[in-house]
Amino acid sequence: MLAALLTALCWSASSIASARSASLLGGMVANRARLILASGFLALAVLAVGPGLWGPTAWWFVLSGVIGLGLGDIALFLAYERLGARVPALLTHCFGAPLGACIEWWWLGNGLHLPEVVGIAVILLGIAIALLRRDGAQGLRFDVAGVGLGLLSAAGLAVSAVVSRQGYAAAIASGAPIPWLDAALLRNLGGLAAMAAVIPLWNWWRPEVPRVRPWKAAAPWLLLTALMGPGIGVACLQWALSSTKAGVVQAIVALVPVLVIPLVWWIDRERPHPRAVIGGLIAVGGVAVMALW
Repeated sequence: MLAALLTALCWSASSIASARSASLLGGMVANRARLILASGFLALAVLAVGPGLWGPTAWWFVLSGVIGLGLGDIALFLAYERLGARVPALLTHCFGAPLGACIEWWWLGNGLHLPEVVGIAVILLGIAIALLRRDGAQGLRFDVAGVGLGLLSAAGLAVSAVVSRQGYAAAIASGAPIPWLDAALLRNLGGLAAMAAVIPLWNWWRPEVPRVRPWKAAAPWLLLTALMGPGIGVACLQWALSSTKAGVVQAIVALVPVLVIPLVWWIDRERPHPRAVIGGLIAVGGVAVMALW
């Protein structure tokens, strides 16, 4: 529970920084840069604490990274480029939580208990109340391609979480469990491999006009999103997935779009609607249901 909450806090900060860096550099360039930085940070951390023995089950975590940090985050960053920070976070986390729970139930046979079902439902209800306003003021921007990319990101997050759960189960069964910090590094390496494969195809399909990118202006946002997203955030996510069901973890991480609201208020001076505050309190209540029931 603590690890999932830390993931939500990290990813809420990463959402703002990711949207800013994507708007400055372009989604593909910003995502590639943050993955490289985060992989370097995690490699140093693994070397500092001592790497574990990566057995034959390590490929599960690489595959998780290919699906989540590679394909899923590519879709997420392209959605950020089109829709800003809030809507892609809503689509990714609200659809990712129930999808992850269903996939783990189908694949691993890990069903949800009543408190978990109630908690997930309350969290998603609170998030919907907080973000789906009808007052027309600063409402959600609708873009078909952006919404589609957000849903693809949700699928990537859900599948990658269940693949990580399978990886932990396989590692324990083989007698060579993998530390969650090592799993986070393996996941990032998988994301980098996916980026290396996709970028040439992307450049062929949609070649960019050469331009001077504002790297100096984007540098603080890149460092922040690298640390909070695929760095500390993914490490905390792997910590959570090592012992908790994917659906429960993702339901807690789904607090990200609610936690983004005060950050947007602080950074962009966008005052939250009272409905956002009420929805946020309901979502936090859903977390409390799962923690205390």
